[in-house]
Amino acid sequence: MAVSGLWDDEPTPSRIAVSLGLALIGFYLAVQTFAAGPSTLLENWVIAGGLLAFGLGAADAYLESAALDELEKEGAR
Repeated sequence: MAVSGLWDDEPTPSRIAVSLGLALIGFYLAVQTFAAGPSTLLENWVIAGGLLAFGLGAADAYLESAALDELEKEGAR
C-alpha cells in the first residue's frame, strides 16, 4: 500500500526517516553550492537538483507518514 510508489511494502518510520534524510542531503548540497557562489552551469544544476531532491524527499516522507497514520487508525479499530 505504498502511496508514493517509491516503496513496495507498508510504510514504516524508518522509510520516512530515509526519505527525510535524502531530502536534507539535497537541501544541504543546494545551500552549500549556492553559498560558495555558483560560477559554472554544473554548479547551477547541482543547486537545482538539490532543491528537487529536497522537494521530492519531503513530499515522499509526507505521503508515507500519512499512509502510516491511516494504517495505525485502521489497526486501532
